[in-house]
Amino acid sequence: MKKIILAVVLVLILSTPGMCRNYRVEKVIEADLIEIDYKGKRERVQMLHVNIPESGELGRKAWQFTRRRLQNKRVDLEFQTGLRRAGFNRLLAYVIFNGQNFSLDLVRRGWSRYDKTHGTSLKYHSNFVVAERFAQASKMGVWAEEDR
Repeated sequence: MKKIILAVVLVLILSTPGMCRNYRVEKVIEADLIEIDYKGKRERVQMLHVNIPESGELGRKAWQFTRRRLQNKRVDLEFQTGLRRAGFNRLLAYVIFNGQNFSLDLVRRGWSRYDKTHGTSLKYHSNFVVAERFAQASKMGVWAEEDR
């Protein structure tokens, strides 16, 4: 009986709505854009709530940071309710790496502001606000450039 209860609990935990598990990052295209094999098809995933410039020193360093951490690694995707696709028919999701929201890490390190193009984060709003304030107070990334 304990095994059955444990199995049911695990199924409930692992079947979080909007969560898709275990995708290999085939390519880091930009600091906030990756390519994965999704349901048998190569798909681009735009990370939710970050927008990092593709050009310039900051964009290059942010791309290198993302590439070092995610290239050829396994990630989970977490979709925000009501959002599944963005421009260019890209998947729009939080990339979860080692159990952590990678978009939050990018904001915390100053590579991006908390981007609200697709509205505020339903689940992580307060986390994004705290991460952005930390980066701003530390004058990291985009916040360091504002003082130049």
